[in-house]
Amino acid sequence: MKVGEVDQALQAAEPQLPAQNVLDAFATHWESIIGPLRSALDTRMDEKLDAIRNQLEQRKDTEIQDIQAILTELEKSIRKELHEIAPDFQQLRLLLDFSDEEGEQFQRDVNALRARLERIPEEIDQEQEAIRARYSDLKERLFPVAVTFLVPERLG
Repeated sequence: MKVGEVDQALQAAEPQLPAQNVLDAFATHWESIIGPLRSALDTRMDEKLDAIRNQLEQRKDTEIQDIQAILTELEKSIRKELHEIAPDFQQLRLLLDFSDEEGEQFQRDVNALRARLERIPEEIDQEQEAIRARYSDLKERLFPVAVTFLVPERLG
């Protein structure tokens, strides 16, 4: 039976119990039904797990690449800023007539940028490792299922 046919049959079904002899027949044959049913559920679970693992692997790779790109862009921006201001600091200080306090603050800002720049490679590694760790401990779950028997009226 195809999925569409199953849906049609379920919609047409009436929610009532069949006759006792039919229920007894189901109980008698349950042991022969449960094995193939469990096998079908396991097969479906494996297929779904493979699809989910692939999606999560792609998402993990994307996040790793994204954090690399973001922090690399930050690194480039800081390098550009330092390249533009650091060599000309003394000339800039004289031109703008910085007070000693302003000059010291400017130097602290430049030093902070340099320190931030030095931390970026390690931060990239840490962030990427955190992403890998977040995706590393996947748990498989098989949710409860219900079995519905559709009994033709002539048998029920």
